[in-house]
Amino acid sequence: MPRSVAERTDRSALSADGTGCIRHRTDLEGYTRTMRILNWIGRVADRVLVAGVTGSVALLSRGLDALIGLVGRSSERLDAKLGGLARASDERRRRKGRRPLNPITLN
Repeated sequence: MPRSVAERTDRSALSADGTGCIRHRTDLEGYTRTMRILNWIGRVADRVLVAGVTGSVALLSRGLDALIGLVGRSSERLDAKLGGLARASDERRRRKGRRPLNPITLN
């Protein structure tokens, strides 16, 4: 006839967890060891996640800064070219005068 857990071990080696189940002390040590490992994995995953999000935000910020700088330089070049065209137009108008507009006919 098979012996029960209580018959196989002495009662001092048994411990009750919160569920009312009786576990052997070595089972609890294994459970504690497993929980420590799982907690360690959780802490490592948390650090990796935080570092990844922080790095992604920093990379996005630098990318946006670079894009804003590029747009700013392009805008300055465009302003310079438009200013040159405006000066050339002013000079041409001073030399030749205003051009007459062609009237619009509705025929």
